[in-house]
Amino acid sequence: MMKKRIKFKKVVAILLCVLSCVCCFACNKRKNEVELNRDFKNVILVIGDGMGENHILNAIDYFDLDLPIFLADQKGYIDTNSLDGLTDSAAGGTALATGVSVYNGNIAQLDGVDLKQITTYAQEANMKTGVITTDSLGGATPSAFSAHAYARSSIVEIINTQVDSGINILIGEEDSNYSNRATWFPAQGYAFARSKEQLVDKKSSEKLMGSIRNVGSQYIPGKEDSYQLKDMAKFAIEYLENDYGFFLMIEGAYIDKYSHNNEYHNAMSEVRSLIDTIEFLYEYASDGETAIFITADHETGGLIRESDKTKMSNELYTTGGHTDVNVPLFVKNYAFDITNFGYLIGEVPKNTIVFEACKSIIYKTNA
Repeated sequence: MMKKRIKFKKVVAILLCVLSCVCCFACNKRKNEVELNRDFKNVILVIGDGMGENHILNAIDYFDLDLPIFLADQKGYIDTNSLDGLTDSAAGGTALATGVSVYNGNIAQLDGVDLKQITTYAQEANMKTGVITTDSLGGATPSAFSAHAYARSSIVEIINTQVDSGINILIGEEDSNYSNRATWFPAQGYAFARSKEQLVDKKSSEKLMGSIRNVGSQYIPGKEDSYQLKDMAKFAIEYLENDYGFFLMIEGAYIDKYSHNNEYHNAMSEVRSLIDTIEFLYEYASDGETAIFITADHETGGLIRESDKTKMSNELYTTGGHTDVNVPLFVKNYAFDITNFGYLIGEVPKNTIVFEACKSIIYKTNA
């Protein structure tokens, strides 16, 4: 009788072991299928905050640049209006991040209900995720991709939901709201860095947050040695690269801030820094494994087109606020077609189409 019990226990143990192996195989198979079923391993979304078409074209002439290659990838324009009409960065960022039009001030939330972001969809597809910006991480656009709040001013709520986001890397400019919590973030699973040197030192961390001193455009006097957006992008990509791919949002934030103040030289300098970043991204994506989207959350300043450098000045701005000018959309590698998302040829799609396109890559739908 005792021998029969021992034999029975062995059979059960073997069956459990086999069952466990089958489950692991099935899980790994499903995990692999997510990647294999995508046409692109990585997705990168570049946002020039406040950047209209004239910002790009004027900056090219202002700095006597050769025409950037990404101009050939323009797929049209997108409508940036929010549920309030003229959008702010919170609603504009939220539309790009969630595919839902909301009211101004909302951070990935509508009527008190959290909206699912593209970063979450990417995580569900086993992709790593990142958000980097020249603004504070508490700024409207980075928050829209990484946090949830009724109001963009609710910084504590934004920070608390950011650390719950699971996003692998978050980098922005120095902000006391973050640096004052430097000892708190590690307990929430994030290594915390205050400088680009500390970022490198903590690169092996599973999750990394940076609130970095001296971020800015090298084309602005006094900022020649600042941490460049292109270098931030390089670091983030190296950090995120893995077998299952990544989603990365990159924001050039100060185009908007300088345009609000009608500071032409500084705004053009920030556009050039963004162009430098895009040129690096295009080189990185030359193997065809990465889809890149480039757009803006809205236009700021009502900037007039001017190709003659001698006529360029702060006077080219017609307002210090946002406008409802449609902003351009550029797409590399991905076969973007508005008719796949319910629009007719010739229509100007809502900015939510950017989210839909990114999601379609992650889950290979409507492509």
